[in-house]
Amino acid sequence: MAIALWGCLFLVLPAVLGQTPLSIPPSQYWDGNDGPWSSFKATVGTPPQNVRVYPASSQSSLWVVLPEGCTGDEPQDCSDARGFLFQKNASSTWSEKGLFELTTTEENFLGLTGNGDWGFDTVMLGWQGDGLPNLNSTLVTGVATPDFYLGEIGLNNQPLNFTTFNDPQPSLLATLKAQGRIPSLSWGYTAGASYQRTFGFGSLTLGGYDTTRFSANDLTIPFGPDSSRDLLVAIQTIRTSNTQAQLLPKPEFFWIDSTVSQIWLPADACTAFETAFGISWDDESSLYLVNDTLHDQLVSQNPNVTFRLGSELDGGTTVDITFPYSAFDLNVSLPLVNGSSRYFPLKRAANETQYVLGRAFLQEAYVTVDYERSSFQVQQAIFPGSSTSQKLVAIQSPNATASSNTSDTSTSSQPSKLSTGAEAGIIAGGSIVGVAVVVIAVILCIHQRRKKQKAAELSADPLTSPPSFKSHFSSPSIGPPSEMDPFGKVELPVATDHPRHELEGYYGQRNELQGEGIHKAEMMGSPIKDSHPTNKAMRQNLHQDLDNFISVHELPAHVPVPELDSSTNTASTNTVPRHTGSLTSSSTTGVRSPISSASGSSPATGLVSTFPRYDRNENQEERYFGGWI
Repeated sequence: MAIALWGCLFLVLPAVLGQTPLSIPPSQYWDGNDGPWSSFKATVGTPPQNVRVYPASSQSSLWVVLPEGCTGDEPQDCSDARGFLFQKNASSTWSEKGLFELTTTEENFLGLTGNGDWGFDTVMLGWQGDGLPNLNSTLVTGVATPDFYLGEIGLNNQPLNFTTFNDPQPSLLATLKAQGRIPSLSWGYTAGASYQRTFGFGSLTLGGYDTTRFSANDLTIPFGPDSSRDLLVAIQTIRTSNTQAQLLPKPEFFWIDSTVSQIWLPADACTAFETAFGISWDDESSLYLVNDTLHDQLVSQNPNVTFRLGSELDGGTTVDITFPYSAFDLNVSLPLVNGSSRYFPLKRAANETQYVLGRAFLQEAYVTVDYERSSFQVQQAIFPGSSTSQKLVAIQSPNATASSNTSDTSTSSQPSKLSTGAEAGIIAGGSIVGVAVVVIAVILCIHQRRKKQKAAELSADPLTSPPSFKSHFSSPSIGPPSEMDPFGKVELPVATDHPRHELEGYYGQRNELQGEGIHKAEMMGSPIKDSHPTNKAMRQNLHQDLDNFISVHELPAHVPVPELDSSTNTASTNTVPRHTGSLTSSSTTGVRSPISSASGSSPATGLVSTFPRYDRNENQEERYFGGWI
């Protein structure tokens, strides 16, 4: 009885009391080789292993650094410098998926790439004692590349695919909402600022935002048309206090991506910054390095920089995000430079695919993202100090009930002040109603459990249980014969020993997870841009690859499709050959098979291969689907 009561309370209390946002605690470390940046807590595996990670607005899973990321050439503190290493072999709950390329579609344009060792494990966004929920069988990505120096908490809502669209893996955010841990697919984040004298650590809230960390404004920006660059904001002007010159010659759209460290501006804008601040480009490191003399001069001047943002390139509602010079006074170290140096976190963008506002921008900006309404907000970040308590506000789903006790981000009006007696009456009345609802819900829950228990007891008694008709209707001979799924799931073998060829050396070289047959892990809803020269070349190579390596076997129209023999087969075994796929296979073959349509239409065909899908319309124009099926 007591167990049933507690079980019912566990089920009904979240619904009665309402879901609240999750505040992910900062690690209180300043990490990174191009920062410093405020990292956050996470644990992975059984027993739990602590790691420190950055929030990644473009990723959907949790990234952790593997031991392959620290070879003998790194400093002795490599494990701590990279936010601790995850030992997957020490986790009893680790389930291997395989080696795939990282889902860095847009970051590839910046030269940031790598491979990941993907799998499933128990995850907690926090450390032991923080009181945050455990998530079982959650997608985890192990990395070694120095392009992403610490692990990442994926904030993006897009599901992930491996070799088929039939089995999408939910994002970390979607998993939290599905389990009732957060009220909506949303988050609020600022990267924090180490130069702030008050409490400058970053702030990350899932399912809502923290009102103590930003100054509110009226600017709401819709998502960009390309789902892979959703957080697209217009910068109308960039100005600095030490000159009247405009630092951004013309307005441009920029993508906010906390996975990236620096701010990437057009070349003419970088030239304007060089003139205004006296900085110079270092070709060897591809960075704006700052010597001691220039540093002292800029600290003395303390110029600020103001970005004017909007949803359009000209006019409309705008907001100004102002940065002190301290936000650009950062340090860079191995392996990006030999030793360490001060640097200005600005990068030269070759074209619009590289227009990115990275973590440096989020030091003074707070971003609130609502995936269920396809919109986001950018506010000026504030730093209230460690003595100020959080004020978390939940962002409710559009279909949330009106009785929710939290408000949406669009609510800006303040409630009227009530008398003390009225407030006490409302609190007392609300408490009575709440208790009554809980009691009724528990009674109904216990009643349902007793009914199920009684039904189970009756079914177990041969004298009282009704005759079973299952055997008469579960035969595979009843109903239409099974057809082969045109997009059947390609099963991945659980590999126990992937070949990993590590590169020796440290400067200018990459420690990477490598091996034969590494495929792409794709994020759904991320189309490839055909206009880019790289993709045109890919398309030409694809034609040649398809002609050279894929054999297409079609059955003549007069030949019937072989069906399953229901008398001998009870499993879904197909008579048509099917490619099973392999992570380590160096060959690539594909089989097309005719599929009968249940509605009587013409047969459909499905291609199972490791090449990107493409199709032609009536104008013979080609389109990539970007997935691996």
